[in-house]
Amino acid sequence: MADETTFAGPDLKKIRSALGLNQQSMADALGLTATFIGLMERGERPIEARTARAAKQLLNERAPIYGWRGDLPTFDDDVAIADAVIYWEPLRAGLPPVKVAARGDQPYDCSFGADSGDWSTFDTTGRLLRLFVRFHELTVVHGIPSVDVHSAFLRVPEYRAAVEISTLPDEYQATH
Repeated sequence: MADETTFAGPDLKKIRSALGLNQQSMADALGLTATFIGLMERGERPIEARTARAAKQLLNERAPIYGWRGDLPTFDDDVAIADAVIYWEPLRAGLPPVKVAARGDQPYDCSFGADSGDWSTFDTTGRLLRLFVRFHELTVVHGIPSVDVHSAFLRVPEYRAAVEISTLPDEYQATH
């Protein structure tokens, strides 16, 4: 789905259809008129970024989408889940509370992932499940704010593909 800057009529119609709404119901949900919804869907009126965000949020609230639908974008700092090591509890002040990196020396007390003996015995799904369990542990047991854990885990493309779309920053949604 397009980001807010390239969101067009077909994107709006796709969301409306996915929700099973007619134009009037979509208009009511967005605080617009059915006529205006029709004009935007046909490309006769531009869709403001706030309207695009509201439509995507409506979809996420009523029919959350988990799992990637389309090509998974890659970024230069990505760390594949097979190679990912999650580090936390820094020894030195000034370090992020959680860091995802490929194997290597890091100034952190604790780690799990590719540096663990059993990591290689899991397939991608098993590693992803372990990652979500660690997410819980890092937030609940170690008290690390979930936003910090989530931000660190975003370096893992398989994690990005599995979380609810609205939790991804815009740069990760651009090609969705």
